[in-house]
Amino acid sequence: MDPPPRPNPVDWPSGLDRDGWTGAELTKTRVAVDLDDEQRDALRRRVAEIGAAGLPLHAVTHARFAHPALDPAMHRVALQLKQGTGLVFLRGLPVVGCDSAALRLMFWGLSTYFGLAVSQSGRGDRLGEVVAGPDAGPRGYTSDRALHFHNDLAEIFGLFCIERARTGGETLFASMLRAHRILERAHPEHLPVLARGFRLDRTPDSPHFAAEPFSPYPIPLFSTLAGLRSCWLTLPERALRCARSLGLELGRTELAALEALQSIIEAPGFAFQALLEPGEAVFVNNYEIVHARTGFVQHDDPARRRHLLRIWLQDIPPRPMVPELALYRNPSGRQGIDPV
Repeated sequence: MDPPPRPNPVDWPSGLDRDGWTGAELTKTRVAVDLDDEQRDALRRRVAEIGAAGLPLHAVTHARFAHPALDPAMHRVALQLKQGTGLVFLRGLPVVGCDSAALRLMFWGLSTYFGLAVSQSGRGDRLGEVVAGPDAGPRGYTSDRALHFHNDLAEIFGLFCIERARTGGETLFASMLRAHRILERAHPEHLPVLARGFRLDRTPDSPHFAAEPFSPYPIPLFSTLAGLRSCWLTLPERALRCARSLGLELGRTELAALEALQSIIEAPGFAFQALLEPGEAVFVNNYEIVHARTGFVQHDDPARRRHLLRIWLQDIPPRPMVPELALYRNPSGRQGIDPV
């Protein structure tokens, strides 16, 4: 089967001269694209047309959803995602008066500008509902606790805020490209260790977990292919836990490299912190930026529970990456987690 048409003409950059950023250098407005009235009207019309046609989400392609009024704004988002900061807020989405189906279609359709949605769990959910509470499941996004810095399992991920928490729930973003530059200048001895990587555990709700709960190969924290640097993050505690479960040991050299990277990522002012407001989406270059989340408290009113939509996207064509960077070798050949 031929691949679907490429959704946008923006190429991944080639060259290792990109320095990334620190949170102190960014503001939300600097990394935001705001829809105007004409674009909001076009978005409403497109959602209404497709909704009336009764198409299931997986049948809504970029060719079906794209609109000339939306194209320039979404092209700016794609440029920023691939060749700029790698972090873009899309603001001004018309959420008032939209039901759940319309909101899901709106976010799905806008996401088709950046790639194909892939499965986020063994359930095969390509559009995730993030409605968390104290009864945490096996995945961190199902809880209301703070989440450590991490990567997701596809090259672009997006969040769309429908309702925010009463307090907390801010997202933090940190540039691994800038962390690499700092290590390169201050502690270059750590880079070969981080490039070799570590064997890591897999998600408990994946179809691979029972037979192979750990990656059979090390996941490199820094790697390069076709002139493009890609990054992954694991905390020292996770790497140490996985090594012990496998009957392996991490030496002082490995732990020192992981601790040096963690100290950079978690240093004051290094990360950028922002709260997604209702009607705002954020798209992130997952192999250049890691993210975390503060804990939160829900509204007392159940109808106002913190509610976000989440999507993982694989670009067309995919980002050039070494095969070892894939935590899963999915039979489908796609990123994410193949369904059971």
